[in-house]
Amino acid sequence: HADDGMLTGMIRILGNQKAFRGTVDENRFTFSSVFQNPMLHLTFTARGIVKNGILDAVAETNFGPMKIKGKRQ
Repeated sequence: HADDGMLTGMIRILGNQKAFRGTVDENRFTFSSVFQNPMLHLTFTARGIVKNGILDAVAETNFGPMKIKGKRQ
C-alpha cells in the first residue's frame, strides 16, 4: 500500500509474514525489515521496480543479495 511516497506491506519469508515500511517514487520502491525466529536473524533492504503489475527487486541481506519476484494481487 502506498500513500504520499510511503510504502507499507507484508512480506512472507519461510512461511512467516513480516510487516515492512519503505518509500515509493512512481514505479521504484525501497523497503527494509528485520525477520527473526529461533533459527534465523535476517536484516534486509530491498530495492526494485514494479512494471505492468510485476515486481522485480533485489534485497541486500546479511546473507548476501537475494532476488525478489512478485505480482500485484
